[in-house]
Amino acid sequence: MPWAQLPESLYFRPSSKIVSMIRVLLLLILFLPALAHAQYGRQWSSGEILHEMHKLGKLGRVLYLAAHPDDENTRLIAHLANHERVDVAYLSLTRGDGGQNLIGPEIGLELGLIRSQELLAARRTDGGQQFFTRAYDFGYSKSADESFEKWGKEEVLSDVVWVIRRYRPDIIINRFSHDDPRGHGHHTASAMLSFEAFDLAGDSEAFPEQLQYVEPWQPKQLFHNVSTWWDKSLPERAAQDPTIISFEVGEYEPLLGRSMGEIASISRSQHSSQGFGSLLQRGSNTEYLQWLKGLPVKEQLFDDEDVAWSRVEGGAAIGAQIQGLIADFNAHNPAASVPALIEVARAIEVLPSSHFRDARLELVHELILQCTGLWCEATTGYYKVLAGDAIKVDVTALNRSDVDVKFMGVHLNGSDTALSYGLLRDRTHLVPMTLNIAADHPATEQYWLVEDKLPGMFVVDDPMLRGNAESDWPFSATLRFEMMGYRLEHRIPVIHKWADRAKGEQMRLLKVVPPLTVNPSEPVVVAPNRDVARIKVRLRAHADGQTGVLRPEVPAGWTCEPASANFELQRKNEETVLSFDLRPGTNAKTGTVKLVAETNEGSYSQSEKEINYDHIPVQTLLYPSEVLAVNFELETTGKRIGYIEGSGDDVPKALRAMGFEVNLIAPEDLGGTDLSVYDAIITGIRAYNVHNALEGVNHHLHEYVRQGGNLVVQYCVSFGLVTEDIGPYRFRISRDRVTDEEAQATILAKKHPLLNHPNKIVNEDFDNWVQERGLYFSDDWDEAFTPLIAWKDPGEKEPLKGGLIAARHGEGMFIYTGIAFFRQLPAGVPGAYRLLANLVAGGKSARNER
Repeated sequence: MPWAQLPESLYFRPSSKIVSMIRVLLLLILFLPALAHAQYGRQWSSGEILHEMHKLGKLGRVLYLAAHPDDENTRLIAHLANHERVDVAYLSLTRGDGGQNLIGPEIGLELGLIRSQELLAARRTDGGQQFFTRAYDFGYSKSADESFEKWGKEEVLSDVVWVIRRYRPDIIINRFSHDDPRGHGHHTASAMLSFEAFDLAGDSEAFPEQLQYVEPWQPKQLFHNVSTWWDKSLPERAAQDPTIISFEVGEYEPLLGRSMGEIASISRSQHSSQGFGSLLQRGSNTEYLQWLKGLPVKEQLFDDEDVAWSRVEGGAAIGAQIQGLIADFNAHNPAASVPALIEVARAIEVLPSSHFRDARLELVHELILQCTGLWCEATTGYYKVLAGDAIKVDVTALNRSDVDVKFMGVHLNGSDTALSYGLLRDRTHLVPMTLNIAADHPATEQYWLVEDKLPGMFVVDDPMLRGNAESDWPFSATLRFEMMGYRLEHRIPVIHKWADRAKGEQMRLLKVVPPLTVNPSEPVVVAPNRDVARIKVRLRAHADGQTGVLRPEVPAGWTCEPASANFELQRKNEETVLSFDLRPGTNAKTGTVKLVAETNEGSYSQSEKEINYDHIPVQTLLYPSEVLAVNFELETTGKRIGYIEGSGDDVPKALRAMGFEVNLIAPEDLGGTDLSVYDAIITGIRAYNVHNALEGVNHHLHEYVRQGGNLVVQYCVSFGLVTEDIGPYRFRISRDRVTDEEAQATILAKKHPLLNHPNKIVNEDFDNWVQERGLYFSDDWDEAFTPLIAWKDPGEKEPLKGGLIAARHGEGMFIYTGIAFFRQLPAGVPGAYRLLANLVAGGKSARNER
């Protein structure tokens, strides 16, 4: 909800002491999870410990701001975090939900989950932190105005101000220009919001409802991260323009064993879904920052005084302590630094509360734990539990140093165990505990997915969650220790771990699931020509004794056979699949089928989907158990289709739903396969970007077309093609796209068979499309091609004609299309099915028509 709509109960005026406590708690929420996640699962080397000690001595903070995952400059972030050793965070307006996916079929919310985790992996690599606003990535936008209209400018602006006030950066750096409208509208919008928020964050009259949690904060300077990518004359301009500062960012860091370029390359390569894997960069590199606002620009981003402890009241002596700590560090015995670290911690604790005081106190606590080699775990035999369960959790602590560490107790989800004994070196100490889960505990999911989103924004009612990169651990244990009379706490997640024979030790966070999940095999089923559409539903028990009946609730005009089905799942993790036949009546319209499983314990109507890739933690989504049933008129020609998968899409499922037999063909097998048995061959999205083998075997596809076959090539990105000779005739793939899903379609070749047979394509076929018309259109082609449809986005003068082009070759037809079938078909758009059926037919029912 908007800030202005927060409940009045949140507008209380607490005492100054309570305000101080709230702000300290907020900073702990902000920083502790980042440190805990960084430490969880790995021990720092001596070099990393010393590196963090150097960082302990610096008090500077930078916020980098852009629009999407992968927009950030990982080289600059790595330099700031690991060479300048200041705090740096990246604020991405969106989670990248509207992008494409190179590694699988996930799009929309599921892709946003993947890309959020890829960003977190990148930050764990380059040393930064991560924030988001509530803005939903609705796809490519050609203007900032469109972005603001779909998001709600004030809502996103309030989130940017909120993050600035929480994080309290000295400097903000924009990735993009705020006054250059060229390029992605989200990019320009991100810079415009930052430019405005720079002043508003320090204005107590701007978003005053935030001030019960945070204070106004005025950053010192705002920069634009200008680049030679856009401006080749930048080095010469920077030499003459005092408002542009430049600096080296390719430094080698001996304590980490890598250069900033290497760290940045590894960080950028975490964006696997976007195909951003890169070679490691080594050697000199320069970054440029154009001053925009704030204090006058200096020759460098920070000088020594800017980041010294003396900037904090009472901090000068602490800076000297830290320098002594660094000078005395023994890489062979990090534990020898614990007494000095404890003295630093005591000195920091007595300082007045501030963002630096609280963040550095957490860092020094982490350094104490790392120097002792203290290893702590809270493990259970499961990774899935139910609300109301009570399960055993083993809390273990292992001291791997000679430091006298006393184990003082454990707090676990409301249960507390008091202890008082020393941890013997290299002896694992076990504390068995019981985790009692509340009967009304909600199922575990990421916080921004709990409520149904608005068209352009996620709904996050709790302001304390806004900006966070992800939900906190579902369950955690807080262990209390005492060393040399100093007490500190260490919070860790409750996990399940096991050994995988191929991958070694694996672990997952403990999560809460419903007793029964109801998972339809497909989110959309089609019933063309009022044919029967079959729904398959997989029921999975997450508890013993799940017995009941599943009842599909069908929309008006539809019938279901059977009307219900009984199930009996005796054991946890047992599954069964039930099938139902839907038939639309004469007046049936597209509608939603709701699937409800009824047991003696209650009714269940949630489906669960897990996203499991090796480079990110497993992600779980909970959806309503619903299926969109679509009824429309459809004619098809041909029976067998060969499909060459690309980077991942669900088009083969849609083709099978249309009645086609679909065989998947590996590119390597094209030379030894009888292609003549196929009425059409279709290549998946980005096939010519991801399959190197296509370069050597593509001539087999050309020959297939020449002998009468029909080849449909779905969009490929314009860069990184394995061959430029995709078709039998020349055509060029561009970055042209039509982003308005409602853009008017203009039929360019009204008599062309692809628009008439077996389905007559009419204006209504372009209704109810989602996100976009298409992308990576052709912008130049041989005269053998015929462009079939033109679109243009609002405000553009010339329509784009290269979204669907076709050419006869011998007895067959070659088709290239940038139309976003991979989005429209899973969304159940009837016109997309009808048009695809025509492309599959390839005009074979009307050979003589031109």
